[in-house]
Amino acid sequence: MKIKFLGTSYGAPSKDRHQQSFLIEENEDLYIFDTGAPVLDILIKCGYDLSKIRAVFISHIHGDHLNGIFDMLNLSDYFNMNFTVYVSEQMVADLLKSYCELQGCALKNGRVRFLLIDEGEFYSDRLLKVFAFKTKHIKNGEIASFGFLIENSDVKICITGDLNSSLIDFPEFLYSRQTDLVITECAHFSPESLFDKLLRCRADSFAIVHVMPSSQYAQLKTIAENSPLKIYFPKDKDEIELKN
Repeated sequence: MKIKFLGTSYGAPSKDRHQQSFLIEENEDLYIFDTGAPVLDILIKCGYDLSKIRAVFISHIHGDHLNGIFDMLNLSDYFNMNFTVYVSEQMVADLLKSYCELQGCALKNGRVRFLLIDEGEFYSDRLLKVFAFKTKHIKNGEIASFGFLIENSDVKICITGDLNSSLIDFPEFLYSRQTDLVITECAHFSPESLFDKLLRCRADSFAIVHVMPSSQYAQLKTIAENSPLKIYFPKDKDEIELKN
């Protein structure tokens, strides 16, 4: 399983980072988690076969995790794309359907479908299973937001999604369940409080993205150097390949 970081910024892009988006490749099939970055532009420039996109998973309604989906919908016919978009709330599905109707794209030929994310296992195909867990990122959980656990027969990746500033919603199953890679953020709480959680996890490695302010990278790297953890600080277009 290979993960490519399409966007690693926080709620606004910077000169060298797009907003959040991750691509998982499994046997040439493509799965996209969040679309804050201009996903379509990036994939085209990197030479990916867009017809291999199987599913898009959008953790919550905030624009820095959503906005790149509009070009994907509008040009789904042109690039022969056929995929399902999993969204956190019915209002997100309604928004995207309305956009498609205004543009005259995607819906009329069934190329794109919209389904809601459910807690637990909600997606499975011949290659991957995806499980969802709720976070309390938006209005303390009044509006749905999710993190994801992605696994094949050999590898498990957790994407925590955006979390509550109290970290009350940090996924506690990571304390007891072995995971190959945990991808998490550090925009809504201090580096020290994040590392307090990471040190308790049974994970082989961690990737920290969505860091705000950017100056916190220096503090995070200092803490990481003095910890026993294997920590990545990926930039846009970086890749991590995981094998059993």
